[in-house]
Amino acid sequence: MKTLLTLFLHSFLCISICLAQSNCNSALELTPGIQQCGNSNGNTGDFPSDGSSPVNPCNDDYNDDEYWFTYTPGNGVDQLQVTLSSISTFFTGIFIFDDCPADSPSCIVHNVNLASTSNIAVAFPVMTGTTYKIAVATFGPPDGTSFCLDAVETLCFEPVVSVPAFPVDATNCPSTVDYTISIDDLEDSGFLTISAEDAMGNPAGSGGVTNSTGLFTITDIPVPQSAWSITVAHENNSSCDIVLGPFELECPPVNDNLCDAIELSVNANFIVGNNEFSTAESSEPFGFCWSNGGNLNSVWYYFTAPNSCAVEISTDYPNTPLHDTHIAVFTVGNCSDLTTLVEIGCDEDSGDSAPNGNTSVVTLYELVGGNDYYIQIDGKQNNTGAFNLSVKEINPPNDDCSDAKELMSFEGTGSFLNDEYFVNATSSAYGMEACDNNSTPSPNDLWYVIYSQLGPTTVNVEPGPNSDVVVGIYGNCFPQLFMACSDDGGIGVTETVVFNVDDAGATFIRIYEKSASCEPFNITATLPALPIELDRFKAVAERKGNQVLWSTLSETNSEYIEVQSSPDGLSKWNMIGSVDTKGESSSTQEYEFFDFDPFKVTYYRLNMVDKDGSSQLSHSIQAKRNDEPGSLILFPNPVGNVLTVQISHSTSASGTYNIIDISGRQIKKGIVHLHDGLNTLNINVASFETGLYFLRLPSDNGFKIQKFIKQ
Repeated sequence: MKTLLTLFLHSFLCISICLAQSNCNSALELTPGIQQCGNSNGNTGDFPSDGSSPVNPCNDDYNDDEYWFTYTPGNGVDQLQVTLSSISTFFTGIFIFDDCPADSPSCIVHNVNLASTSNIAVAFPVMTGTTYKIAVATFGPPDGTSFCLDAVETLCFEPVVSVPAFPVDATNCPSTVDYTISIDDLEDSGFLTISAEDAMGNPAGSGGVTNSTGLFTITDIPVPQSAWSITVAHENNSSCDIVLGPFELECPPVNDNLCDAIELSVNANFIVGNNEFSTAESSEPFGFCWSNGGNLNSVWYYFTAPNSCAVEISTDYPNTPLHDTHIAVFTVGNCSDLTTLVEIGCDEDSGDSAPNGNTSVVTLYELVGGNDYYIQIDGKQNNTGAFNLSVKEINPPNDDCSDAKELMSFEGTGSFLNDEYFVNATSSAYGMEACDNNSTPSPNDLWYVIYSQLGPTTVNVEPGPNSDVVVGIYGNCFPQLFMACSDDGGIGVTETVVFNVDDAGATFIRIYEKSASCEPFNITATLPALPIELDRFKAVAERKGNQVLWSTLSETNSEYIEVQSSPDGLSKWNMIGSVDTKGESSSTQEYEFFDFDPFKVTYYRLNMVDKDGSSQLSHSIQAKRNDEPGSLILFPNPVGNVLTVQISHSTSASGTYNIIDISGRQIKKGIVHLHDGLNTLNINVASFETGLYFLRLPSDNGFKIQKFIKQ
């Protein structure tokens, strides 16, 4: 849309103390094309806050704290667009009237922002010689807001044109292509003239004239094109013409062949690739895991392996146009001789971000630092288009004690993990272990955790053939609670640590290499049998809370089982529920309990109570949640009687929730107490009228607002 006035000469900020435009009769003159800023805080206004006459005809809740402008359009102005930005307060509105409040004005147009402080705008046709009154106001405390206002006058309306996805399904490179655009709205034009030009300004394809909405195709665009553009010319006013593009089409892609592979930087941001119009080389291989091998639209990249020996290659990015990719990775002897390729990695459909989960991720270990590796990207089932691609070093999730990887959540008397790697591990503050025979001052360590009841425990760590490891055992992360360590073996020799658990709960295992080998290691733990005969005990983080599951092998004289939780596994154990047992049983019995209010990391244990009142504690387990702080879920929605609200919070806090109807009026409020983790709140809405409502709830960054429908 072209503007009559496009000069933004300067902007100024003027707070209410110097421009106290708190009533309509002293309104500030609106100047289109120049940003005007103000603050309505402390203004009295013309619409009384007690709801008495006169009331705001657009929304009677936005009273008392107005900041006023006046505007009279000149000759030839068809429309005014007003945008409010830099808003400091929720529930801010902009209101356009045809007179001052004392003269019973009509509401011309208005817009309010219920959920955030993002920009709001209104646009309306104007009549020459008519004076309009413009108010900026807020609803409810805190009264007043600071803001900046931009007004734009327009003479014409642009046609509305959109560009659909590129329509050519090209397995081979054509000499010309057709390009289709969508004419969504002619606006005030009788017809549009559509043409295309190449990068030099010469005609590129056959256009034409249209006087209707719908699809319009420009035909016979020569290929390739480094940049071509489409001009949509307006019949009545050339200032309303629009230009689409420039568009680029490499045909075939520059990295269509292996020898022309594009270099990727490890750990850089993702690059955007495209396999449109790509072709298969003679004898070009395809990934062994690909379901449609042989139908290739592939392009090539390469990277130099880092000294950490491991990378993740990924097309797993949200909203990537070509979501159905597959990846193969090769070593290459000679790029001109495709028989020298040796495949070392392959993936199809392991990604999570695409609508159907069909992006790809390849993880590679034991690479040779400094060597080049080649990546083949293809579209599954002949799909072509743009994709995102990155190569990044792997960061171990258990690099710190606080993020220890679970080795055992008691599922019997033993547990193991195979093919663990020290890749990109960093040094913790623990330093070298006292038993370290070769004095490794700043070792790069990894951490594991097991959960055990009282008794002897054995941990074995089997290194690679060229690796020498040290193992330390700790009863706590911070402060350090050292228990045992081992550095008895040498290169390639298994380290064994036997220690006694004196306090049921978490035990942490620290492992590091004396010198980097890029080789994997295995770790096992052996625990004594549980005296309370638990067969299974685990907790699973689900969308609406944590599911606690356990089973017993036998029960004698039992009455019920308490479920206890703690945020740290050391103190603050609270009973969160109980489950009646079968009483007497010599067969496996299954139990479950759902925790709707878990912490970000929740420790659980069971207290088995007999009929005579005696009890016995189990070992503890933990469940970690990955909820994004501030994430808010309402269900059911639409709701009948009781609305369940779940919000994730990063700290403990208290606050007030509000329920507001579509007009901005408060319908209900209450107090909430939030803890670190997932919080569940049940609100009775049975008495609400049918309609749309907004829930305003405190969160980490102020407030979260989400709508729901009352049936």
